[in-house]
Amino acid sequence: MAIKTLELGDRGACCYVVTPDTAPAGDQPIPAVVIDPGGEAGRVTAALKQMNAKPEAVFLTHSHVDHIGGVDDLLADWPGLTLMCSAETSRRAS
Repeated sequence: MAIKTLELGDRGACCYVVTPDTAPAGDQPIPAVVIDPGGEAGRVTAALKQMNAKPEAVFLTHSHVDHIGGVDDLLADWPGLTLMCSAETSRRAS
């Protein structure tokens, strides 16, 4: 497993992009999970594209805005993306 850390927002909240150690054959995108995308979905998307990664899921650890701020944009930009979080966080994220 490989983990890329992005510091996002004014507070430098950590976002993580988790991918497998081995890439798929050919030029297929690497499957990824994004953890706590913060408020800068554009930076997260840029990092994913630079890594040739396609997110399969977003995991939110809790509902503070510096962790959930970018989730709506990511869900819009990546159709079919699964959101994983608690019921309380889901209510606050939508």
